[in-house]
Amino acid sequence: MFGLAALLVSIAVGARAQTYTAIDLGTLPDGSLPIAFGVNNSGQVVGYALAVSGPFLGEEAFLYSGGTMIYLSPLPGDSFSFASGINASGQVVGGSYTESGDEHAFLYSGGTMIYLGTLFGDPGSVASGINASGQVVGSAYNAFGYNVAFLYSGETMIYLGTVHGGAASGASGINASGQVAGVSDLYPSSYNHAFRYSGATPIDLGTLGGNDSKAYGIDDSGQVVGGAYTASGDEHAFLYCGGKMIDLDTLPGGSTSSAYGISNNGQVVGYSNTASGEQHAFLYSGGTMTDLNNLVGLPSGVYLFEARAISDFGQIAANGSNAHAYLLTPEYSPLLVLNPFVPYARLLQPPPTLDVPTVLSSLPATSLAADGESAVVLAYQSKSSEPVTFAVQASATGLSPGTAVATLGPFLPSYLASPSPLTGNSQRSEERRVGKECRSRW
Repeated sequence: MFGLAALLVSIAVGARAQTYTAIDLGTLPDGSLPIAFGVNNSGQVVGYALAVSGPFLGEEAFLYSGGTMIYLSPLPGDSFSFASGINASGQVVGGSYTESGDEHAFLYSGGTMIYLGTLFGDPGSVASGINASGQVVGSAYNAFGYNVAFLYSGETMIYLGTVHGGAASGASGINASGQVAGVSDLYPSSYNHAFRYSGATPIDLGTLGGNDSKAYGIDDSGQVVGGAYTASGDEHAFLYCGGKMIDLDTLPGGSTSSAYGISNNGQVVGYSNTASGEQHAFLYSGGTMTDLNNLVGLPSGVYLFEARAISDFGQIAANGSNAHAYLLTPEYSPLLVLNPFVPYARLLQPPPTLDVPTVLSSLPATSLAADGESAVVLAYQSKSSEPVTFAVQASATGLSPGTAVATLGPFLPSYLASPSPLTGNSQRSEERRVGKECRSRW
């Protein structure tokens, strides 16, 4: 075990800053320019394009897959559509609407557009997010004409409620365990607060000292990201973790920011203005907010003004100042380790006995463990009675891809709860990315 830790730490020490390759998603066949909203672990991107020709000049939902832009036709009888979320299976959700503005939530699955219906029989609904199980969240009109948050599960649309007796709400993201992130008004006031729903009633996440907040993304451990106002009246990107809302601040010299997406590796994306007042896309990782434009090469004069989503493999859906959408793909990963225990460890649950397909399809781990010294694979230990091998897949190691480097022993639930730091030259861990406040779990 010690030998493996030393090997992986030496890899991390020699790692250089992450950079990205930008893929221009191009246009739809009619020349429409896309705006990206979501990305999954297969690098598929969804969003909408603004039609520049044809009988209707409006929004057209798209799916970018395998280098091809695919137009997602509206529901029968509707004229326009937009896509806002996609899961690992390639299922897409969004809204389809008529020329007069009547909205209909849809699920695109297996090449078919499916209407999800409405709440209480009242017209109007929009879908915003979908998880791996096919559960969908969004908002729908009620009898009083207010948008309210819904969860669509098992072909049933469920009302999620509001906070503090509010009149309106909306859901924007859902994680693997069905936790939902969204926003609710504080009727009769005009303010809104971010919420997290975990199966009972929405919980008010508060603000950063100001009056308003909105939540946009949620990861599988229940961490929520969004934008919240400070006491000075500026909106800042936030991460809600360990029962606290943490200010992620802005890019140097900026005053406003907001976070849109978070991966299961804890990386956050969004936008921030800069000292010049220009709005730029950011990546928040390892406790630092970085201008994505400093990490990627783009055509002269073009900059990314927002990043909307990030996958567990680090791919980012972003939008450029030239009205083009981009898929950013990491060029270099200092440490990529197959880690089938991520979903269980985040919930402090022992994983079941693992089979080969589970290991091979597992998420990557690109950070060090909570003790800052041993590799992340040592933190997530197996309950399996059989050894489980992990493969280092980084060229910097000098090892061939897929080389087995170690096995793990029994699951130790106390390790994550109370890690014992090793001696030596500790490296910053991803677990420290938002300070000690985020060490506790839900």
